[in-house]
Amino acid sequence: MVRSTDREAVETTGGLVSYASENPFEMTVRKATLAPIIISLWATGCGLSTSQSYQGESNVFSVFSTVDTYITNEMKAENIPGVAIGIVKDNRIVYLKGYGRSDPSGRLVKNGTPFVIGSITKSFTAMAVMQQVEVGKIALDAPVQHYLPSFRVVGSPEDSSTYVSSSITVRHLLNQTSGLSGSDAYRTAFFTYNGDDALEKTARYYTEGRQLKHPVGKTYAYSNGNYVILGLIVQKVSGQSYESYVKEHVFAPLSMHNTFTSQEEAIPHGMAMGYRRWFGFSLPYQEAPYNRGDLPAGYILSSAEDMSHYLIAQLEGGRYGNVSVLSPAGIDLMHTEPLPGTYAMGWESGAVGGVPVIGHAGGTPGFQSHMWLDTERHLGVIVLANVLSVLDALPKTNVTTATHLASGVMSLVENRLLPDKGMGPAQMYWIVDGVLFLLSGWLVISLAGLTKRYPCLSERSTAGRSIRLRRVIIVFILHFIWPSAVLLTAAAGVPLWKVLTLYQPDLLIWLTVVAAVVLLKGIVEMGLLVRIFRRSRFLKAH
Repeated sequence: MVRSTDREAVETTGGLVSYASENPFEMTVRKATLAPIIISLWATGCGLSTSQSYQGESNVFSVFSTVDTYITNEMKAENIPGVAIGIVKDNRIVYLKGYGRSDPSGRLVKNGTPFVIGSITKSFTAMAVMQQVEVGKIALDAPVQHYLPSFRVVGSPEDSSTYVSSSITVRHLLNQTSGLSGSDAYRTAFFTYNGDDALEKTARYYTEGRQLKHPVGKTYAYSNGNYVILGLIVQKVSGQSYESYVKEHVFAPLSMHNTFTSQEEAIPHGMAMGYRRWFGFSLPYQEAPYNRGDLPAGYILSSAEDMSHYLIAQLEGGRYGNVSVLSPAGIDLMHTEPLPGTYAMGWESGAVGGVPVIGHAGGTPGFQSHMWLDTERHLGVIVLANVLSVLDALPKTNVTTATHLASGVMSLVENRLLPDKGMGPAQMYWIVDGVLFLLSGWLVISLAGLTKRYPCLSERSTAGRSIRLRRVIIVFILHFIWPSAVLLTAAAGVPLWKVLTLYQPDLLIWLTVVAAVVLLKGIVEMGLLVRIFRRSRFLKAH
């Protein structure tokens, strides 16, 4: 548990919280003359500067100094405006620090700065469900219809059973095996309704008449809809709104004082502003959408300090300080996947440097996050960042730049080699921008060559009809097929295209502009070809 003095120590030491302990992750003072000084400074809220070194102390300062250097270098390399990290070990916060800026004004990221945590929210919803299971208000294997009688879905093509709706259980939702399609999230990303019944409306959208993508209970398929429905179940059985429930039963007992369920609440407490990448540059995203109806699946806001409290509870069998939010058995069940490589309850398995871990990534417009737990070593890491693009989540959408940062931090703390993160978004942008520059240059040169190319073609037009016909085919293929497809997709508001505008607007705008220019160029070329055909017929006639 972090007392007020701990928080002050974190701020004054540049992120390091030191404890007198024999644990290698905490401060060990080998000289008896130094121990009273260290303990006194910690107890009074005055920390040791990371720039100071004392003969005989453990390597904890060098470890966290390396973490500090690693985060700073990665932020610079990947053009990340702001990051907040927390490291917990053995029921304590051992490192906590904010880096960079939280908005264009230059306001610094602090330990208590709220970020949108994205799909990490799902583990909060799972905890709320498990709390209600333990008080007997929810049964994991009870049909969803028992709690939401209006719940109705259509069976998947492989399962046309009339009773498919009644066969979906709470456990299916938690383990993401209900069969619901994840593609519906593309549509809800633009929901702007934020009334008190937003959760009910969004849950109905995910269910009423929707066809399942997979047979019930057979396949793990990630879907925000599963957790939106779970949030509504919590709301129904508890008699409280989802927001008020998690505030009272999760945030409050875990002393998460900078954790919120709406931007309106978080902004006065210094909420970070999200950023988007534009051709490699991070620019503020001042109007990033916030969907209240999808709250249980991905829109809680929290700070590195508060998330550290949460990780401690996850590592300590549901306990934080003297408070228990869930039983050890409930925590274990949340962390356990029904089959390896599937989905537990708001948690997924992974590995960092060959060491098994569990965690979850999060991503919403302008924000990304990742948490890792090494339950064997009682070690946890949380990383929050205020920028996100599609390139941050390639090649795997459940692995982001924040994931690589969290993995790097965990590796450094465990004294392991940094994992290979592959090509980061900054490197990808060098390639993407280079390709866009070459293609744009080719288009400019092609436009400039129109005035020369067609007079030459006109002079050769009498030599043979095949030249003209070949030119028509080339113009049609290059100038009409793909540009028309791009422009029609953009105009039709295809859900996936619309969602990509939230995360990668630069590439889509470039593609749309180029498609329009190429289409116009094709129309001009077709007009010139028509003139050449007419001239050819005139010459043959005379």
